[in-house]
Amino acid sequence: MLPTLTRRVRSNLAPLVIIGRRAVGRDRQERPNPDGSPTERPSDRLLDPIEEPVPPEHEPDTRAVIVLGGGSDIGIAIAAQLVARGAETVVLAGRNREQMREQALEAGIGVRIETVGFDARFSESHVSTIEEAFTLAGEVQAVIVAFGVLGDTPSYEANPALAGGAATTNFAGAVSTSLAATRALARQEREGTLVVLSSVAALRPRPSNYVYGATKAGLDFFARGLADSVRKRGVRVLVIRPGFVHTKMTRDMTGGWRNRLRARFATTPDRVARDVVRAMEDGDTICWSPGRLRWLTTALRVAPGFVVRRL
Repeated sequence: MLPTLTRRVRSNLAPLVIIGRRAVGRDRQERPNPDGSPTERPSDRLLDPIEEPVPPEHEPDTRAVIVLGGGSDIGIAIAAQLVARGAETVVLAGRNREQMREQALEAGIGVRIETVGFDARFSESHVSTIEEAFTLAGEVQAVIVAFGVLGDTPSYEANPALAGGAATTNFAGAVSTSLAATRALARQEREGTLVVLSSVAALRPRPSNYVYGATKAGLDFFARGLADSVRKRGVRVLVIRPGFVHTKMTRDMTGGWRNRLRARFATTPDRVARDVVRAMEDGDTICWSPGRLRWLTTALRVAPGFVVRRL
């Protein structure tokens, strides 16, 4: 009995509810806004498309790029990536000016190219070299420290003076040029970046390349300390830790199981350059290239000595 009565009440009230809704709608239409525009209904708002916020486009940075070690495959590749993002001038510092220019043109760098004489072994000339490069460049967005020598352990052990020369170039030369470059970058109104090319070889010594690894370990340590020192002066320091990279410096490293193992994790200058530019845009202080090396080197740090000695 009760359910039947409830259904009857609902059926009798339904037309009233519909009429009431229509009446409300007519009432809203008949009451325009004070300025004469029609009243907006809630249903109209629900049907309007939702406007997604449009992220601002990345503004191109037209400031110049300086490459210390202008013949470096990686340094040239980084400069090419920054040119693709707006840089209008590239200054190459090195010993063979014509070769550097040709290499830059081959890499597709079609903007203004300037060259400066530079030798990493002579630290007394580094301040004047940096000043000359900045004079040619104008405003600078990045200075790339990309010079270095690799060598091999048998040669270094047979000729200690050769090992000392490698330490002078890879570490002492990088220290003096980095300090001169950050001082020049700090004078600018806008923030600039010092890009320092380290290596995964810096993280743990191995018999196969301990001289080279030691020079890069010193540079890596120095660059991270420099980053903290100049941060408040408007200068960023980005430390790059690439793995084995196919360049003209490593082209003779073929054969043997060690080189075959390196080839499994090898990369190219262009890939390193893309990782570097992405790290610059993200404001990172350390860049691993390729990124998976971060976890491989973590395992290498805790690996037993007998394992490391075989690498």
